[in-house]
Amino acid sequence: MGWILTTVGLGLLIILKEDTTTPQWIFLSLTAGLGTGILYSAQSFAVQASASNVDLPYAAAMYSFFRSLGQTFGVACGGAIFQNAFKHKLSVNPILSAKSDEWARDASAIVQILKSLPDDNKIKGEIIAAYVGSLRVIWIVMCVLASVAFLLSLIFVKDITLDRELETEQGFRYEASAASARPRRGI
Repeated sequence: MGWILTTVGLGLLIILKEDTTTPQWIFLSLTAGLGTGILYSAQSFAVQASASNVDLPYAAAMYSFFRSLGQTFGVACGGAIFQNAFKHKLSVNPILSAKSDEWARDASAIVQILKSLPDDNKIKGEIIAAYVGSLRVIWIVMCVLASVAFLLSLIFVKDITLDRELETEQGFRYEASAASARPRRGI
């Protein structure tokens, strides 16, 4: 269910435009957010279910490591995709092509430049269109990756139960004879 919601949600984000209202983008984002939220916790259970009791600590550590590594690559790849798409969209526009390299290098700083420009400025509209178009490229790439992950989950995921005996060396030992031998305080 998580992969379905994530894929559909990322597909819905592709339709975001410059004039999308706040309630519209909130509801468009909810589907992808719900899907990724389900996947965020569900994958931890899947890793634990597939590991033996002895290997559970190692499985949890490796899961945490690879999740962090994946987030690092995801941010780096997403940033590179956005930067290249933004640079391309700016360079196609004859008015903005001179600044395309500079603005694409620090695309988050362009937001502050946009805030300082008046609303009726033609350049502001062109930059916003390039920014939104670049975000659309990211949503398309992420939707394709989510679709591939969804298909792989249909093929390779096995049904494994989480019901098993707890085997641990940690815990409390309660001895009835020791509890009854303690002196009682008065009432």
